[in-house]
Formats: sequence, structure tokens, C-alpha cells
Amino acid sequence: MFDEVEEITVVTIVFFIVLFLLTILFRLFSNFENENSKLNDIIFRQRLRDFCPAALLNEPKNDLLENNSKIETFAVNEGDEYGIDLAKVNYLNMLNSLKIKEIAAECIYKYGVGTCGPRGFFGTTEIHLELESSLAKFLGMEEAIIYAYGFAAPSNAVPAYCKKTDVIFCDEKINFALEQGVLASKSIMIYFKHNSINDLRQKLIEASEMNSPLCHLRKFLIIEGIYCKTGTICPLPDLLGLVKTYKLRIFIDESISFGILGEKGRGVTEHFGIDVNEIDLIIGSLEGAVGSIGSFCASTKSIIEQQRLSSTGYVFSASLPTFQVRAAITALKMIDSSPEDLFRLQLLSRKVHKFLQTSLCYSVQSDPISPYKVFNFKIKENRWQCEREICDYCRSNGIYLIANEYGIIMNLNVSLYYQKSKLLNIFAVLDCAANNLVH
Repeated sequence: MFDEVEEITVVTIVFFIVLFLLTILFRLFSNFENENSKLNDIIFRQRLRDFCPAALLNEPKNDLLENNSKIETFAVNEGDEYGIDLAKVNYLNMLNSLKIKEIAAECIYKYGVGTCGPRGFFGTTEIHLELESSLAKFLGMEEAIIYAYGFAAPSNAVPAYCKKTDVIFCDEKINFALEQGVLASKSIMIYFKHNSINDLRQKLIEASEMNSPLCHLRKFLIIEGIYCKTGTICPLPDLLGLVKTYKLRIFIDESISFGILGEKGRGVTEHFGIDVNEIDLIIGSLEGAVGSIGSFCASTKSIIEQQRLSSTGYVFSASLPTFQVRAAITALKMIDSSPEDLFRLQLLSRKVHKFLQTSLCYSVQSDPISPYKVFNFKIKENRWQCEREICDYCRSNGIYLIANEYGIIMNLNVSLYYQKSKLLNIFAVLDCAANNLVH
């Protein structure tokens, strides 16, 4: 018994000795860390005092400012009541609708100005679901999905479905957002000549031959309703013939054509009298005829559900602000209830097209019924510079246009249908601008 007590006493003494040594070691290391911490803090403060960052940009010299006085792009003067803004996309005059503004303002009082989160977290409200339902019903599709900005749907929808082992046939004039979507998909890209059925058919034949490595791969066709770079309408009936023959999946970007083509603004499918269910995916923008912001896709339920899971622009981006959602819903109802405005817009487009077509100085690329006009100065020498000068002259006379690498861009507004004097003024200024360059 005494041996057991003695053994326990020895173990206890050893335990306390080890604990004492560990405590001493802990204190030593703590002091060492504190000294290091103090030293690091001194070094940090010293470096902070000595830090003197250089300017991101060097101060411009006076002669640089004198020789380059035009260093900004001129914005439209919104206060000019006599100005005619053809640079802004406002086909059906929704941006000037007091009704839409009042409804959007009421929505702000209830929901605020932003959702501050993606759709999958806390960025979904009942009116987001209402807009998706309204878009699907408007187009006659099963389901729709909305994005927070116009660039998002074209650039995110394509990589959500197309993979490395797929082949995408693209019109060579597809817009920049679609181009980025195609690049992000990493699919095999084959471009065909703009609106050329024969060139597309030839490329499909080559890709479908048994000895071709592309023969057994999934194939997609990506086009636009109205092309952003030309203003032309796609030959959808002929394209669908090839889609059925070669078993393609077809995506149509209707960012421009949505809300302005067809008797009720359903887009290029309604324009040609084609069943919308023959299209695999419709991509559209709410920043054109609708007069809001954002974009959308419409298709079958299974395709849209796939996009909700795999589209990065939908999963990770904050959702569309609620007041803009309400503005889009109201605009859709107005388009649906006022098809006569679409008819007037098409009449206006034909009238402007006729002027440009018969002009001795301009050549027009866009379709006659398209309110999105792309036209060029006929003299090819220094054409781009001449078109910039034409836009400058028009701006100095209160008419705002856009000049880019594709030509002069004009976005018509249905309100001009009722303002004959303004329309005649546009024609006169365009003629005068071109004549000044010719002579």
C-alpha cells in the first residue's frame, strides 16, 4: 500500500514539474511573439510614413490640351427641347411615359431601389416572378428567365448550353455580346456569310460528311432577329429549313427585334408567321422597345431550369432592380394593348428608309421596316471620318446620331410619326451635312 502511495506521489511530482516547464516555455515564446509583434508594428508604421505613391497618370502638358481639345465624347443635351435624339434607343417612346414613371416610383417606396443579392439568395421578389411569367406568356413560351443587364443574357446563355464538344454555326455579323458568349463556351466556331443561306448550307454539308470529325457532334445555329451591325432581318424561314434538315438547335437573339417586329411585337417569329416552339431559345433585351434595363431568355421549362443552375450571370449577379422590373411589366402590357404604335413605327421606318435609299449621298444597309437604321456615306475615301463629321454637323443642329465602325446609327422613335416638321428637319440636315462634304 505504501508503495502505491509513493508511486502516485512520484507521478504527481513529475506532472507538476512538466507543467512548470511548459508554463516557462509558454511565457518565453509569448514574450518572443510580443517582441516580434512590436517590431512588426514599428516596421509597418515606418513604411506607412515613407509610402509616397506616384500618380496613376502623368499631368498632361499644356500643349497636349491645346492640340487635343476634343478629349470627350459629346453627350446628348437632354435640356434641348428642340433637339431630336436618335442616338437613344426608345422605339416606342416608353422612356417618356409618365404612367411607367409613376408606377416605377411607387415600386421604389415599397421595395427600395435594389435587391442587393442574386436571384438564388434574396434577390427574388414576387414581381421578378411576375415579369418572367409575363414574358413567357407574351412570347407564347413555357418559361422565361431575366437578367440584370442587357449584355448578360446573350453572353451567358450560350456557354450555359454549348460545350467544348459542340459546334456553333454563327452569322459573321452577330453582336459583341453573342461573340463573347460563343468564345466563353469554348465550342468549335464556324462563321458563315451574313444572311447567306447558300454559304451556311455548304458549311453544314461539309460538317455532316461521314469522314468529318464534326459529323457526330451536337450542332447549334446562332443568329439575330435584327442584326446590330447591319440592321437587317434574318431570313428565318430559310434558316429553319436547314435546321430541320441537319438537326440543329437554333438560338435567336432578339435584343433589337423584340417588341417592334410582328403585328403585336412578338419578334421575328411573328413577323414571318412561324410557330415560336420551333425555336430552341429566344434571347431578348428589355433595353430596347420595353424601355427598361436587363435582358431575358425564353424557352421550355427544362431549358430555362438548366440556365438557372449553370448560367454564371444569373447565379452570381445581383438581380434586376424591382422598379425596373415593374417598368418592364407595365411596358409589356402597353405594347400588348397598343399594337397600332407598332404599325405607325413601321410606317415611319419605311419613310426614313425611302429617304436614305433615294439619297445621292447615302447607302442604307438596314431593312425597310426596321426602326434601327444603319447607313453609310457613299464616298468610300475616308468614309469613317466623313461619317463622324456628318454626325458632328447634325449634333450642332440639334440632331443626335451615332457613328461607329459599321456606319451611322439612327434609332427612330414612334413620336416622330406625329411630328412631320421634325422628320423633314432630319432629312434636310442630313442632306446638308452630306452636301457640305461633297462640295
